Amino acid sequence: MLNLNPGFMGGTEEYASGLQREIVVTGAASTAGTRIVALTTGAGAGFAIDGVETRVVRGLPGGRSLARRIRVFLVSTLYRPLLSRYFADADVVFYPFTALMPLISRVPTCVLVHDLQHLELPRNFSMAQRIYRSLAYDRRITHADAIVAVSESTRASIMHRLRIGGHRIQVIPPGIDGRFFTPRATPAAESGDQFLYYPARGLPHKNHSTLFEAFRLLRQSRPDLRLVLTGGDGHLLGPLPEGVTHEGRVSRERVRELYQTASALVFASAFEGYGLPPLEAMACGAPVASSNAGSLPEVCGDAVEYFSPLSAADMVHAVSTVLDNPDEYRRRGYLHVETRTIEQSARQYEKLWESLAAHA
Repeated sequence: MLNLNPGFMGGTEEYASGLQREIVVTGAASTAGTRIVALTTGAGAGFAIDGVETRVVRGLPGGRSLARRIRVFLVSTLYRPLLSRYFADADVVFYPFTALMPLISRVPTCVLVHDLQHLELPRNFSMAQRIYRSLAYDRRITHADAIVAVSESTRASIMHRLRIGGHRIQVIPPGIDGRFFTPRATPAAESGDQFLYYPARGLPHKNHSTLFEAFRLLRQSRPDLRLVLTGGDGHLLGPLPEGVTHEGRVSRERVRELYQTASALVFASAFEGYGLPPLEAMACGAPVASSNAGSLPEVCGDAVEYFSPLSAADMVHAVSTVLDNPDEYRRRGYLHVETRTIEQSARQYEKLWESLAAHA
């Protein structure tokens, strides 16, 4: 996890953390005798949970800036033999954040690809970012012994953009922790306070601008409706419209509380390799209105009301439909998330890793 930047990687970070918890803390008997070791830079040293050993590469602080990520890439490439000692006792190496750093040849490797947004929407990235991702992601993914995509949408993107045969790519959908993301034990008191919730970083593809326009239109008939935002990079959003609050990066517990008390989740993203928040919201009892972009129809099935992320009017219609029929969408959500659990994901990874180790 040499490219891990805790607190700034959204759903990819939540999923990696969830896999740790599922395998180490609540793992089935098949994990007996299996040891999970997290290899990180100094920046990621606190990510591993109890029960996961952390090995920090000395002299490699890591961090969020592109310059620091490039330094990690160069050090892991130029001094690869020196890093081999960190893998001396490994049976399988898993890269959960797409970047294969360092490249390993003597141990079976598995890479998880969340998306190739830098190739699908290059306008969202600077030239330097695209070059970095080309070197750390695109040119290295094919070296992995096993390639995992989070969705069929991402699998198709890998096949198309990187010219990798579909037979080499396995789809393992992420799942949510149903032990943590649950409805309130007792219903919240009726306060008359209605608010929409959107957890997303303030990046261009998260589509806050269209959401703000839709929210303005919604307030014409629902003047007391509020919109609550969480996630990093809030400074990129500019001045917030009336009725909108941004809480920034918040705890996992606070996210759950917002899911449990929101009138609806509105997931406005214009691009997603997967998208965990709609599933988390469903598990917590929130009705969901979602964009139909990328993999989201694949992820959400018939449990949500869809809209085009390019149309504020379409978003207004979908959100209004959900707000007017909350019990129906809540029922659909509960049924749907039963098929999207972190336990199911973890078991699939265990089988894959065991197969890689057995055939090494």
